[in-house]
Amino acid sequence: MNILIVSGNLTAEPDVKVINGSDSNVMSFTVANNDNSKKNQQGGYDKVASFISCEFWTKNPNYWLSVMFKGTGVSVQGMLIQDTWQDEEGKTKSRLKLRVAGYPLILSGKKEKESNKPPVDTSPKLPNSIKDTGGPETFGDDEEIPF
Repeated sequence: MNILIVSGNLTAEPDVKVINGSDSNVMSFTVANNDNSKKNQQGGYDKVASFISCEFWTKNPNYWLSVMFKGTGVSVQGMLIQDTWQDEEGKTKSRLKLRVAGYPLILSGKKEKESNKPPVDTSPKLPNSIKDTGGPETFGDDEEIPF
């Protein structure tokens, strides 16, 4: 098992994919991390940016979208995993990404953002053969509950 901790700023707005048939959704984002590790010709050090792709599985993406946006400082911890796929030409491609464990720690940014995006619809999708009845049966104030 491997554990990686990364702190930095989000490079763009997170992207959410709703997983049908699951109560979780996957949020993807990239964290930029600056490191003073490259020595320059003057004897000082230059900042070198690393960009870490992250995936975060959550049941409540709308909350995270309200506090995580481009420029937000975050610290995330998780496991480094390798994605492998084939492109249109049949060539095998791969990349490393961080699968976030626990919750992202928000280090900076606004408390909540007024988003222009509509909320993510995380309601379960019913197959076409099942009809939605509109919710549970309700009872008036003077009726007894049947149990």
